[in-house]
Amino acid sequence: MGSGAQLHVIGIYQAALGADGTRSVQVRVTRAGSSVLVLSAYTATTWNVKVESGASVERIIVNGYHAQKVSAPAGVPVEIRSYEQTQGYVGPFAYEWPAYESTQLVDAAEDLTERNLSSFRGCYEATSFEIGEPGTLRPENTVSTASEPVVPRGCEQLTTESAYCMTLNYNTPTVVGLDSGRTCAGVPSKLSGSVSSLAWNGNYLYGCIHGRGLARISLVDGSADIAPIACQAVTSYRNGLLTLLDYDGTNTSVLNTPVQFDTFRNAARHVTSCTLSNRPHASRMAAGGDRGYFAWHATDSIETFALNRTESPQTIKLEGYNGWIMGMDATEDGRLLILGNNPELLSFNSTTGAALGKKTLPFRANGLICKTRNATAIP
Repeated sequence: MGSGAQLHVIGIYQAALGADGTRSVQVRVTRAGSSVLVLSAYTATTWNVKVESGASVERIIVNGYHAQKVSAPAGVPVEIRSYEQTQGYVGPFAYEWPAYESTQLVDAAEDLTERNLSSFRGCYEATSFEIGEPGTLRPENTVSTASEPVVPRGCEQLTTESAYCMTLNYNTPTVVGLDSGRTCAGVPSKLSGSVSSLAWNGNYLYGCIHGRGLARISLVDGSADIAPIACQAVTSYRNGLLTLLDYDGTNTSVLNTPVQFDTFRNAARHVTSCTLSNRPHASRMAAGGDRGYFAWHATDSIETFALNRTESPQTIKLEGYNGWIMGMDATEDGRLLILGNNPELLSFNSTTGAALGKKTLPFRANGLICKTRNATAIP
């Protein structure tokens, strides 16, 4: 970090409503030494900053959309940048970490203060924060070396079916056998947020969460990590992650661009191995062999094109279906599988769109990724 004041960022959407009908947040600075504070809120907020003995605040910068107020010790410079008051602001009104919006806020704060981040604190609604001594980070998840899909422990019997799928029952990874329709639940994830498409490599599921980024969910213990990139959908392709990028609030040119990341770490670093020229109007995605399948959130047709060569998109009309696409995938035996909103799992011919059948699910599922027989089970 170097010498000088530490940079601490606090992000909320709104302050809790007090008994007097106002919204305010108390910020107590207790750590010894000097600090620079960047305080961010979307709604109108009063920030009450108290500095304890032995601590000092060099500068306070407030980021907001609606009007912001600050009560701070005498002599501390305060700079308010809210849209309502100055027609400008520092960065996104982010409150989750990690997430691509909070990354953008931190980048802007670092540029503005010419300091590296020391800490980020945030939540949707808050009453108080303390800037004290730093805590400890949890150890990084052990990265799986398996490339073939691994089912949750206890779900091995479903791998004997001709094909089986992984989906999410709210936040619980769940295996569905396509022959029997049986389901088997894994370990609940510690991550909230809905996904529409899934990738499945080794013992991890991957999904895109709006406002946060590309999530990696462990099928062993439910822990999750976030690569802060704006994406709409992800699927497994050639042992990597084919990802459909989304607008991140700053760059419209990447919207609906399919890119390949060889690893999750590369995704976190924004290091792509391939960028496709076609830009489908889609929010759901799947890959079957070297073909990509793309769909809007509610539709009666699927767009498809080759992933390994330049090809004009083609349209597959789904026989007898026009509704929500909660997830989709294409199997090696020529089936295009669609998660409906009823909830049901529908099967179509991946070339003609002819209806092949459907199964009713016992829960409302989100996201879909399917494999043929002989996946590995978690040891």
